Amino acid sequence: MKVAGDDFEKVSSLDKKIREQLFKWINIRNYDASIYFGYFNELANEIGCALRVFSLNYDLCVENALERKGVSIELGFNENRHWEATRFDSNQNADTRVYLYKLHGSIDWIRDKDKGRNLMKCDSPQDSPELIFGTTAKLSSIDPYLFYVHEFRKYSLQEPLRLIVTIGYSFSDDYINELISQAINRNEFAKILTVTPSAKNPEEINRISKLLAIDESRIIAEGSAAKDFFNEKMNLAYFEQISGNGDDVPF
Repeated sequence: MKVAGDDFEKVSSLDKKIREQLFKWINIRNYDASIYFGYFNELANEIGCALRVFSLNYDLCVENALERKGVSIELGFNENRHWEATRFDSNQNADTRVYLYKLHGSIDWIRDKDKGRNLMKCDSPQDSPELIFGTTAKLSSIDPYLFYVHEFRKYSLQEPLRLIVTIGYSFSDDYINELISQAINRNEFAKILTVTPSAKNPEEINRISKLLAIDESRIIAEGSAAKDFFNEKMNLAYFEQISGNGDDVPF
């Protein structure tokens, strides 16, 4: 009680301070430096179908870069700006090139208290955005978090899977690690590509191997910054090359 305060008001205060600091860190004033995320569109065009992108970050870099290029991106919000799970359903007639799942929330999301606390997307970052922290919060029954985790599991367990690509991921989320581990271990052809400047360090590969409970041979390391990777290697030919696919093993 001394630490938390009566009725845990100090915990609420700490939560508020954390969100305020996060807002300062990730509310980017100029998105020019992240325009390279637009290469998701080129990859989708090469593959010939929409991409499913799962983000653990709170920022707006991916959608901003794609919107600048006029790319159709699905964020899960209807014409009334309220979240709607059915918008992530596959539709062959849709123009959507990227489906973006924000597993930890976003700084431009809020809960609409006047409409049953429905999730709502705003035009700009908010002072008290809808964000979650830690791993257990993703199992909350409230939309959209449980739905997003279910979608990640569904697509990672599909038989045609050959690569799970992680960019800038530290492998510090135990729940996401479990889902990745399950996908790799259940599919003899699947591998994981980790893109980060420290990826070439043997100790880093060993760490990832232990965290995911997979053999090091299933890990492909790309020791580069995200910007360099997007600009130089974000293409179908590169992914086919590193996955070691033959004629009878489709990408």
